[in-house]
Amino acid sequence: LAFKPANAATARRVLLDVLAASENATVERAEPRFIHATFRSTLGFVDDVTFIIQPQAERIDVKSSSRLGYYDFGVNRKRVEQLRARFNAQLSAQA
Repeated sequence: LAFKPANAATARRVLLDVLAASENATVERAEPRFIHATFRSTLGFVDDVTFIIQPQAERIDVKSSSRLGYYDFGVNRKRVEQLRARFNAQLSAQA
């Protein structure tokens, strides 16, 4: 996720707003440069999503992974792509 350097605080706030509006998402930990969220499926599976805010690099690194199993049928990739699209749309609206 990319953002302008002067907007690191805004990018963090927008990301937290996107997560709060996401279905089955819970923000477990939110620090100035680190956010950990979990997503729970209807079957009870939990996926961990970690965000590391890199103000100097003008980006937010994202890692999404399933707690169980070896293959998630692309669920985590799709989730990150959806989060990125919503983040970019909301961040653009802020500008």
